[in-house]
Amino acid sequence: MTIEDKYKQITIGTQKYIIQDKLTLIIGKIKEDDLISFKDENLVDLITSLDPLPVENIIKNLESDYPVIKKSINLLKYLKDYLKSVELNADLITKYNNLTQKIILSFQFIFLNNEKSQLNKELEIAKTYKQSNEIQAISDLLEKLNKSLIHDKTNLNYLEQDYQKKKNQIDKINQEIQKANDILKNLTNKKKLCFRYINSITRNMDASSKIIKNETEINSTLELDPKLTNAEKIRTLQIKAREIQHEINKQKLKIDETQLRCDNLSPQFKIINDDYEKLVRLIEEDENKVNRKENELKETISSLDDKLNEQLLKIDFRSIQTPSQIELALSDLELRMKTILTNETFVQDNSLKVEESLKDVNKLINFSKKNKITISNADQKFADMFEGYFTLESNVSKLEETLNLLLSEINLRINLEISITEGYTKLLIHPQFARNKVHNLQFDDLTTPEKIYFVIVMQISIKMLQKSKTILISNTFIPDSYNKRGSIFRTIRKLAQSFERNSFFNDYTFIFIISNLELKKPIENIKIIKIKDSD
Repeated sequence: MTIEDKYKQITIGTQKYIIQDKLTLIIGKIKEDDLISFKDENLVDLITSLDPLPVENIIKNLESDYPVIKKSINLLKYLKDYLKSVELNADLITKYNNLTQKIILSFQFIFLNNEKSQLNKELEIAKTYKQSNEIQAISDLLEKLNKSLIHDKTNLNYLEQDYQKKKNQIDKINQEIQKANDILKNLTNKKKLCFRYINSITRNMDASSKIIKNETEINSTLELDPKLTNAEKIRTLQIKAREIQHEINKQKLKIDETQLRCDNLSPQFKIINDDYEKLVRLIEEDENKVNRKENELKETISSLDDKLNEQLLKIDFRSIQTPSQIELALSDLELRMKTILTNETFVQDNSLKVEESLKDVNKLINFSKKNKITISNADQKFADMFEGYFTLESNVSKLEETLNLLLSEINLRINLEISITEGYTKLLIHPQFARNKVHNLQFDDLTTPEKIYFVIVMQISIKMLQKSKTILISNTFIPDSYNKRGSIFRTIRKLAQSFERNSFFNDYTFIFIISNLELKKPIENIKIIKIKDSD
């Protein structure tokens, strides 16, 4: 069998047929050998594996028309390399976290151990307190002073908010009053200048007088047209003086209103300010008392036990607690230290462990550097790979669009999404179908007529992506399970309606070659050629 596109002439056996119609159906007993030249092995492979559909089968059918599309498969290699790089980085992060944990635990242990030593010293001093009435008396006074300090500082902190709020309000009002006074002063000067100028014009002052010398400047200040006559100037100045007086009255009213706001706030602020200053003064006095009593306490303890002198320099007397409180804190501290000691990440003498961990991390860093993915803009193979993948995506999108146009005839929709198998070994397409309100149907969920319809329209859609203007479909090259007479002819009837209705198919010629299946009912809008036998 041969086809000559130029004249739309098809040869089957020894017979030639002129194809003049958009849709032609050739039926009869046709030998398989007469159709062998039409058989497209890649298309056969495509329809025998539909769910999942290997992307390689799509590529095989399209690579002659889109050569760069086969480069898209190279993406798998780089995704594998990326996965390897991610795993290395994850291992590196895990080891780095473990190392960090070891170091943090070490520092925590050292800190707690130092705190334990400090508490033991404080316990010794606290016990010394109990043995001396004089020390106990000073200690009790210190405790009262410290409680008073805490109480006053807490009150000061609460009062601070109201104090600052009221102070800011009064400061803002005073700024408004000052600004209004400045405006009032400026307006008053302008008004005086208006009357001085009127008097100068009225008295017809000599040109050498001071006011006349400044006439240009005065005109500018008062926004007065110098070309006006004296009479016009006087009238204009009188109007301006009245307008200025109106503004003066407004400013005075504003000052009075603002001052009233200030007067209303002042009594409240005075009370808060007095309380604030009193607290500040009390806190300062108590802190001075605490400092004096601490020095007195140090001298008293030193006279009792010389061994405590050095320790006293490191002790904050405000934090010293009773022996029972310190013993409770020591018990809690030892429990926290025990928790660190039992942590498998920590060993008390872990300098060797940390060093080994550092070596492991360093090895991983060097290995990661050698195995990192580098993509250069100048590397054409990467550009081809991405171009190939974009071409693949574009064609899959076009395939989905064409399939949905044809599948709408049987109330089906399809969604094609490219996925990657685990381990990045293959690119696959899993068709997802929808019928009415039922979604996420698999190919196996379709009825037999729907499957046959889909297999045929898949072949047509791929042929259209191949830029073929003459598209031939035969039942001899589809699996036997789909070679059902009723479903095939129903499919052709539906397609004839779709081709006739949609201008999308106007530029294509469709030829169906159906062998060994009898057509019992006529099909509209199709040219039928019957062959008794292909010789």
